[in-house]
Amino acid sequence: MQPTQMIRGGCVSGRRMCITVPIHPITIAGRSNSRHCNTGCWRVPPPLARSVMENLYVYGPHGGAPMHENMPMRGQGSRSSTRVQMTKELFAAHASGKLRAVSVRASDLLGPYVSESLAGLGLANEVTGVPQALIGGTATGAVIGLAQWLVLRQRLPLTPWWIVATAGGTAIGLALGVGLLGIETSGITLPLRGLVTGAGIGLAQFLLLRTVTDRAPIWPIVVTLGWAIGWVVTRAAGVDLTPNFTVFGSTGAWAFQLLTGLTLVWILRRRQMVAGI
Repeated sequence: MQPTQMIRGGCVSGRRMCITVPIHPITIAGRSNSRHCNTGCWRVPPPLARSVMENLYVYGPHGGAPMHENMPMRGQGSRSSTRVQMTKELFAAHASGKLRAVSVRASDLLGPYVSESLAGLGLANEVTGVPQALIGGTATGAVIGLAQWLVLRQRLPLTPWWIVATAGGTAIGLALGVGLLGIETSGITLPLRGLVTGAGIGLAQFLLLRTVTDRAPIWPIVVTLGWAIGWVVTRAAGVDLTPNFTVFGSTGAWAFQLLTGLTLVWILRRRQMVAGI
């Protein structure tokens, strides 16, 4: 018997690959050979066999309609368009007989229209109006506030009300931004909406921070500017913003964390000086 190598979602045994975990939606290009393989197994003679795990970015915005493998690939933004080009080249090689290709596409844990988890419902749900901004902003703010509080409580006497304040500030700020400026992600609208959202977060957190430090007034200013800069940096990095997420991407998060982190260092130094440390 030939050795079998286990892989995520299936196994490779000799000259065949078997998909053992159902994933939907799924696109598989290959030739089924039911006489020699179990259901979900394909002959893939090495070394010309290629298996690729993909996500659903290649399809682009789809308006919430059910997704299937025959949908046109309309991915937007640098990452999505790159994936589209890679997929087209892969299957062009497959069609020409240069290699056998197996592609499995599945959704990310976080993304637009994901509603099967708290993180997906809040952090990645599409903001199409004020109601969605309130719901998504509350969930997003709660997650951010919790992460911040777990760190800040080690140096500052802050209560869990920090989480509530951050959730409320994010929800109100995002809802006001959407209500006043709309949901466009181009031009000056994006940073202006970031300023409004950041002001909501910063002011809500300031109400608690002022009770533990006399340098609190600088905090809402930094958060307001940082939130707008986070969105600008995310857009400059080529991230597709058409899904209208409630919060910027990882590139913007680095910029925001740098600004707020330096501010916290300054605030904590003041507390140490007052305490005589």
